[in-house]
Amino acid sequence: ESLRIRRSNNDSLDSIDVAATLVNMGQVFNQMEDYEEALEYYRDFLRVAKTHFGEYHRDVCIVTTYAGQTLHHLKYYGQSLKVYHHALRIAQVVLGPIHSEIAIIFNKIGNLYCDTQDYDSALQAYHQGLEVELQVLDQGNGNIIVTYSNIAEIHKERAEFDLALHFYQMMLNRQRAIPYKTDNCAMEVATTLSNVAYMHYQKGDYERALEVNQECLRIRREQKGDDAEEVASSLLQTALVLLKLDRSHMALETMLESYRIRKKLHQENRELACAMYNVALIYHQQGALDCALGYYLETANIEQKILGSSHRDLSITFFNMAQIYHQRGELELALQKFRLALTIERQSLGALHPTCARTWNEI
Repeated sequence: ESLRIRRSNNDSLDSIDVAATLVNMGQVFNQMEDYEEALEYYRDFLRVAKTHFGEYHRDVCIVTTYAGQTLHHLKYYGQSLKVYHHALRIAQVVLGPIHSEIAIIFNKIGNLYCDTQDYDSALQAYHQGLEVELQVLDQGNGNIIVTYSNIAEIHKERAEFDLALHFYQMMLNRQRAIPYKTDNCAMEVATTLSNVAYMHYQKGDYERALEVNQECLRIRREQKGDDAEEVASSLLQTALVLLKLDRSHMALETMLESYRIRKKLHQENRELACAMYNVALIYHQQGALDCALGYYLETANIEQKILGSSHRDLSITFFNMAQIYHQRGELELALQKFRLALTIERQSLGALHPTCARTWNEI
């Protein structure tokens, strides 16, 4: 209605007021996730704004960035990248090379490269953004922490654990430098601690991983109580570290506590399946075959629900169940489970994989 009124006067068809309404319309459609409509209004704004301000104006830069992000949402990656770079050129002329909005555009470019799995280009863009952020933003600014996280996640994905650990630690140092203003701040620190612990775990530094996991667990219990999903996750990670340290009794107790919380929360997910599988494995190694079999059966049921009937994890569970049936002399049941495991192994690994040969031998 505002747009209709403002355009009703022929002298103001392309006025500044019209431009303001156009960008507001674009923002509304963007919030509604109607990205095609949003893009049309952004383009219309840019057409009007350039007649008043020219190409190199801050508002033109901002809305050009909006257009790039909208194209990104629509998965028009090539067009989006071209528009982002155009916005970057405008920003560098209008704002200079060192400005927080420059960093924002670099980070958006990094996000786009992550979505296309071009991780080298993503890292380059994130580092360019980080270089600007470190010069213009306060130490505890959330944008710097997000950029550290983005860089760390790429190194984690590429199994570059030393580099990932470095950036998670940088992120953690900044988070700890900020007094906890909300419970959410404390939980964000706990999440970073969890990632730091996982990096130590992957590097084989299990004592350090245990120490960091315990700190993470303490924070999560303080903030969420004993029966929270986050507490269950920390208990599971702690138990996996204890297994690596050959502290199987403590690992079992910790794993069972994680399992108890998940069951209380009525959660059937991959973490619950992991907890049950490891409980079964410990009982199996201790020779408590009935207990082990019960947890393997429950694991298989959850895995079939959440992963499907042909997932590699399910074949491992079936194989272990078959071993227990074999040990108990229940050979028909053992054969049944070995054959189920073999079927999945052949589908997921290929018929000539050594794992299939192992299962053939058991059969």
